[in-house]
Amino acid sequence: MHPGDSVPVKHWNGASVITTLKPFQFPYWIIYAIEGVFLCIGLSLLVWLAIKTRKEIQLYKLGYISEAKVISMNSQTARSMGGQRLNVHYQYSSKYNPDNTFLGNSLSRDVSLLATFRQGDLIKIFVMPDDESISTMVPKLEVVRNNWKLH
Repeated sequence: MHPGDSVPVKHWNGASVITTLKPFQFPYWIIYAIEGVFLCIGLSLLVWLAIKTRKEIQLYKLGYISEAKVISMNSQTARSMGGQRLNVHYQYSSKYNPDNTFLGNSLSRDVSLLATFRQGDLIKIFVMPDDESISTMVPKLEVVRNNWKLH
């Protein structure tokens, strides 16, 4: 259409409609598609987080407390995770068979452990009773926050 063109118009019940134009309808499927993409990304991240933290939650709930000897500690800078992390490698003996030893490692955001512990020091760990090869370090902050009495 150009300025000055004649336009066919129909009148009905006090409303006028241009007969050559189709009515505009907003494509709502675009909004649903965008929401669907964010929903899929969010749900996949939620499932990933649940799987990743399930091991530690089970250790906190079901694990027994043991002592382990620090083998090594190294600091890692994780830009994607927002700061430094400490990777602690330790060795511990089985509760049921003391001749059987395991190596474990834990990631911690508490970088002050570098000043607290040295190679060969003893630390507290949680060990899964069913599978003693699964373990994690007891976080100092959780001990203080929850007033755990660890012996």
